[in-house]
Amino acid sequence: MANHPNRAGPKGPFASLDGQSRTLKALRADAALTQPDMAALCRAGLQTWRQWERGERPMPWAAMELMCLALIVGPSDGALSAAKFAWLILSPWVRPEFGALIRK
Repeated sequence: MANHPNRAGPKGPFASLDGQSRTLKALRADAALTQPDMAALCRAGLQTWRQWERGERPMPWAAMELMCLALIVGPSDGALSAAKFAWLILSPWVRPEFGALIRK
């Protein structure tokens, strides 16, 4: 069916799985977290996270947004610096409504 919305392929910052892979690796390195920690942040299984990070399958936008929000807010024990990930508020993965709530 030619008019299917996903026939044209992915668009946006994750238009290529290679770009997604580099982004996820960089975010994990900046957070100094392990793969299991990152999988837990976005409520995914470890194997799923590894496939995303290797660029074998696309990460759903909802999972990316959840992970970004978790990085921005940081854990309750203060192990992550929320200021370090404040730029994610303006990223294409976080809806402006969430960014506005966090900035307040």
